[in-house]
Amino acid sequence: MIIAGPVAIAEISLLLVIKQSVNCRPAGGTLFFSGLKQPVSLVVNSESGRKAFDIGGNEVPIGKLVEEAPDLADALP
Repeated sequence: MIIAGPVAIAEISLLLVIKQSVNCRPAGGTLFFSGLKQPVSLVVNSESGRKAFDIGGNEVPIGKLVEEAPDLADALP
C-alpha cells in the first residue's frame, strides 16, 4: 500500500491509503499489463485528534491501519 498526502485544509491534514497493484500476463508473443489504484482508507489529523476511516466511512483503529500500511507511521506527524 502507498500513502498519498498529506493534504492540508485549514487546520486539518488528510492522508489517503491506497492499494496499488500491477499485473502482467503473457498472451502468445505479447505481454499485457494492467494496473489498479484503489483507495482503502482516509486518515484525518487535526488539533482535536486523529481518526481513520475505511472507504465505507466506518472508523478504524489507527494501529490496525498502520499494521496493514507500515509506511503510514512515517507519514503521520
